[in-house]
Amino acid sequence: MRGVPPSWWRKSVCGLLSSRGPAAHSQASDGVTPRLRVEAFYRRWTCLGLRIITDLDTPRTRSPRLRPLNLSIWLGLLVLWIGWGSVYAAMAESARTIPPLLATGVRFVMAGLILAAIGLRRGSWAGLTRRHWTSASVLGLLGVVLGTGGVVLSVRHVASGTVALLAATVPLWVALIEFAWLRRHIALPARIGLVVGFLGTGLLVTQGGAGAVDPFWALVVVLCSAAWALGTVYASQAEQAPDLFLATGLQMVIGGLGTFILAVGTEPVTSFRLTQVTAASFYGWAWTFLVGALAGYATAMWLVRVTSPTLVATASYINPIIALVIGAVLLGEPVGLRTVVAGVAVLAGVVLIIKATPGTEPITER
Repeated sequence: MRGVPPSWWRKSVCGLLSSRGPAAHSQASDGVTPRLRVEAFYRRWTCLGLRIITDLDTPRTRSPRLRPLNLSIWLGLLVLWIGWGSVYAAMAESARTIPPLLATGVRFVMAGLILAAIGLRRGSWAGLTRRHWTSASVLGLLGVVLGTGGVVLSVRHVASGTVALLAATVPLWVALIEFAWLRRHIALPARIGLVVGFLGTGLLVTQGGAGAVDPFWALVVVLCSAAWALGTVYASQAEQAPDLFLATGLQMVIGGLGTFILAVGTEPVTSFRLTQVTAASFYGWAWTFLVGALAGYATAMWLVRVTSPTLVATASYINPIIALVIGAVLLGEPVGLRTVVAGVAVLAGVVLIIKATPGTEPITER
């Protein structure tokens, strides 16, 4: 991989996606316009995301001085906002014909191996200790198996935009867990944010009428967010591999393997055939893997090094808005007044907590 330029695999993947285009259009001759829009969206933005991430020159050490907001940083922010904001609709589309836990396990193992390989180029296995492996295992369980596994199951029962709003409660849970575990003081603005944010969450979970939400699966998403938040707090205290790419890659591989094992025990994996997969589901899965996992994580790491964590944290409240719009436009998901009011409350709570509590800016790609 050392001698292969980034543009080579970018062009190869984009070529593969383009080659599936005619087949997708021929299969969609029944005139289902929303499905055509979904396929075109994922094909176009996957290639754009790959172009952005392969053009980013990731530094190996933290820059002593933060860079100004140049074109590369704005493109990186777009990867986070659009890439991670649309991953919920992509998961919903992928889950139509691909077992969701199986798809999640495969994408995290593949993405984790690539990120770990990047990390190993700058270090070696020799530096890994038992504590490093333990922290990677715990974070893989909390972040991938519990934090993401429940979410990918929920998008089959709850609108992807609503799932994104419920998943945005991670900073609320981080503040609570830090208070209970680390005895960290919660400032008054953060307390107001907790009340407002959880009121909005309650409005979403108990929503009825048009756009009704299945309360069981909505609660599953809320608990998944709590698990992800617990992993975030644990990561701040645990000893992890010194290289960020290697540490993240190990977590993704271990979590992906755990999710895959869970899929074997709960999903019809043995009877699953690739011929069952529609073009839209394929593009949805490719999006979650290439842009949501690889480009998203790599870009977030790069942005944290060259900008401020607060700027990266804008994804926490912009992503749900992007998810809500994409779910409504591409998947035809209903967005009622109650959803908008509850979403505003959740995001207002998140903003208040992030502004009042430094260090609650989790990387929350699903």
